[in-house]
Amino acid sequence: PPDFVPNLLRVRLDIAPSYTRLAVERAAAAVTARLAAVHNLPDTPQAFAVFDWSLQRCLAVSSGNPIYALILNGFGGFYESLAVPYFTLDAARDTSRAFYTALLDAAQRNDADAVETITRAVMQESISLWLRTHPAGD
Repeated sequence: PPDFVPNLLRVRLDIAPSYTRLAVERAAAAVTARLAAVHNLPDTPQAFAVFDWSLQRCLAVSSGNPIYALILNGFGGFYESLAVPYFTLDAARDTSRAFYTALLDAAQRNDADAVETITRAVMQESISLWLRTHPAGD
């Protein structure tokens, strides 16, 4: 459907701040280790799509709530293929790189409040960015 991607992003806005917070509370070292790879992330849509998916999976699993991982598993077959068009936008890669860096800093400080706030803000920004560049939603 034409509004599939915005709806997917809205679901992520609803759950990502929670599982990210829990992941840092329970497994900050694992989150930090995953995010450290951002320093070597090639500036390509495919690389960002792969990294973002692996990060979301890491966060969901590290949250300790298996339901988050089950929810994300439902998107596993097509997440990267939907993310590549999003990451073709320079602004999307810039926003995400800033997000990963801020998240890394907050995770290193074990600041779960900051992680939740940062995640919520960037998830909202990703919806806005998608809608600005894909006015029909698709």
